[in-house]
Amino acid sequence: MSNDPHALALAWLTGRRLTRRELEDRLKRRGIPDVQCEETLARMSELGLVDDDQYAVDLVADAAEHWSQGPGKIRARLLRRGFSAESVAKAMQTQNWDWLAIARQLAERYDMTDPVAKRRFIGRLAREGFPGQIIRRFTDFTEAED
Repeated sequence: MSNDPHALALAWLTGRRLTRRELEDRLKRRGIPDVQCEETLARMSELGLVDDDQYAVDLVADAAEHWSQGPGKIRARLLRRGFSAESVAKAMQTQNWDWLAIARQLAERYDMTDPVAKRRFIGRLAREGFPGQIIRRFTDFTEAED
């Protein structure tokens, strides 16, 4: 593969979507000078091939549909990918989340009458980044039902 930054970027972007930071990191690992990196990133944005805001919205929509994760873990996943905190915050606001319903779906995978299973479930909610008020709903068997 050539060291032409535009050709490299196009080749990488045909394989999968990348964040601006991911694309920049790849270009820099190839030894592309900063000026050429910026030109390439600007050109890819201009062509609509790199759009972090829309990509974040798409990933959040996918998370709402397919991932059994809380807001903390979704945010962390997007931030690790290189999205800005602003893009992540905007994207998270695009969904009408029902964190309690998502937690209840997760609870169906556990025997909530077994104290050990219940503790594991509550630990999972914490690891998945669910808000404290949602986790507290499951600390008493009767509260999760209302």
